[in-house]
Amino acid sequence: MALEHPELHLSPATQLQLVHRIQGLSTQTFITTHSPTVAALADPTEVLVLQNQDGLLSVSPFLAAPLAGDAPNWKRKFYQQNRAEVLSAMMHPALLIPEGKADYHLLRTILRPLLLTEGWVADMDRPFGLEVGILPTEDAKVVETYQILYPVHPRACCLVDGDQDGLRYIAGLQALPSPPPSVIRWNDGAMVEDAVGWILSADEAGCVPLLADIGGNVPASVADVVARLKVRKMDIVAYEMVADAIVNIPACRNRAVELFNAIACACADIETGRFVRDAGGTWVFRP
Repeated sequence: MALEHPELHLSPATQLQLVHRIQGLSTQTFITTHSPTVAALADPTEVLVLQNQDGLLSVSPFLAAPLAGDAPNWKRKFYQQNRAEVLSAMMHPALLIPEGKADYHLLRTILRPLLLTEGWVADMDRPFGLEVGILPTEDAKVVETYQILYPVHPRACCLVDGDQDGLRYIAGLQALPSPPPSVIRWNDGAMVEDAVGWILSADEAGCVPLLADIGGNVPASVADVVARLKVRKMDIVAYEMVADAIVNIPACRNRAVELFNAIACACADIETGRFVRDAGGTWVFRP
């Protein structure tokens, strides 16, 4: 049975029922899709990623061979629990591999309401949500994650912190036989929470009162908010409060747009005022 884009004109629940039914009735099934939900229904070794680069069509397996019994937990989670999110990110022209889970969730949470803002595309040279997909990465596995993705995606880029661990990851990435097309890092000593603080500092007086319920003592400054985010990693409720404050304060929203636009440009090897290459070729954030 061959099925072309079952996601068209069908609700998500009906898509799942249809695909499962066809798989049950057929000895062999071919399905073309742009839906990560539909693609994730197949075993990862049965998912083939098609790429058209300047008219040259290529195909690569999402997973070349079944995972061995001693495969590490982070890899099992990558191909199993996070399969739909990974495939969704791969359906973008560029793929961003952040340093860890907090980076993924914080950036995604801020981006989501930003995409709902009228005119957000017009404010970006390269619309981040359309051109760059963020990958769910397990903590400290940015190098390993890149190694399993670069054969499948032609533009898998990496984003790391500006601390010693981040510099170590950069060295590991650049030492690979096929290093990433773009390696991006935050400014010296900084991490994603500091970048969020830079966004909020565009209107500190306006945003800090909106974050009174972020948890713990009431923050008196953006620095307090950043410190709270660093201590309470993966606090999705706090991330959503920060995202809501950013999108509702024009100055902060404009900075968020500027940041995401600059990351997308760095992924495309385009210099902006916010990311500049250092002597080693890494794109470094300039707040």
